[in-house]
Amino acid sequence: MRLIKIIILLIIQTAAITIATAQTHISDTLHVYFRVGKTAVDTSYMGNGTTLKTFEKFFINNNSPLFNYSLQKITLQGSASPEGKQHWNTILANRRAEAVNKIAKKLYPEYQQLVQKDNVTLNLGAHYSTWKELRSTRIVIDYLRYSKAPVLPQIKHLETPSLAIQTAKAPLTFHLHTTQENKPASTASETTSKYKDLRIALKSNALYDLLLVPNIGIEVPVMDNWSVAANWMYAWWKSDSNNWYHRIYGGDLEIRRWFGNQTDLTGWHIGTYAQMLTYDFEFGGNGELADRWTYGAGMAMGWSKNIAPKLNLDFTLGIGYLTGEYKEYKPEDDCYVWQSTKNRKWFGPTKAGVSLVWLLGRW
Repeated sequence: MRLIKIIILLIIQTAAITIATAQTHISDTLHVYFRVGKTAVDTSYMGNGTTLKTFEKFFINNNSPLFNYSLQKITLQGSASPEGKQHWNTILANRRAEAVNKIAKKLYPEYQQLVQKDNVTLNLGAHYSTWKELRSTRIVIDYLRYSKAPVLPQIKHLETPSLAIQTAKAPLTFHLHTTQENKPASTASETTSKYKDLRIALKSNALYDLLLVPNIGIEVPVMDNWSVAANWMYAWWKSDSNNWYHRIYGGDLEIRRWFGNQTDLTGWHIGTYAQMLTYDFEFGGNGELADRWTYGAGMAMGWSKNIAPKLNLDFTLGIGYLTGEYKEYKPEDDCYVWQSTKNRKWFGPTKAGVSLVWLLGRW
């Protein structure tokens, strides 16, 4: 009798050890990707539809004895790539996590207690090739799996960090990233250029606007910390009864070096510029007419600040040399009497701006 008790005790202990060791804790990570600056889940973008179907299977088959696994916790980590201001990126990352949370809450409210939102992920030092990983919501799924059965009949782990989803019609595959995000292998498309996506900044100089000189400018990043800017202005106002003339047109081309955040054109910058213009000014007395191009060149320094999403305020002052021929004339009756021809040689401020800058394209 005593021997039988010992045998039964050994069987119970062996069964307990077997059960304890049969459970394996697994943590998998899915990625739901977002377009630049967007928070809506697009199922047609970067395999999101397939990813969400896999996410759904974890809910459908949770605690089912047929599939031998049990959900423990689901953590949502919203993130944003480092372009733009950190303040706006934090808001963007939180909204992306909430977008995925709403999907889970709507479809499976009974499992809402398993879902939690973690702190947002903002890796400001990330290389541009990893930014697509940062434009996502990570779904970290923790579950217990019984070792002698696969996670799901439709899902099996491969040697590489990916999932294969088997359906009745055809197999589908998508990448599964481990909890420790690895830097993806470089591809030809990733190494071509950081600026393969078109990015343009349109600007208008408020100082010229106040002087009734319509103007427009454009700036385009060309490489790390460098950009090219071009500006153009044109005004023709006259009043014959008062002999009042106000005409100017021309522009400048500037190469800028950024010391702040060149990804959204903020912070300090210096540059070198070349300019050309013609003008005709007369305000009730002698006038000055430059009917040929006047040329100039100089160095500029400025500072730009973000004041709203994709809207900056830029302050610039340039010192340089301006030269060109102009004619002095005097309005008499209906004629303009030439007085003299002179050469302008000016060294000093030749460029000034307080500009509103709109960031267009992918920033």
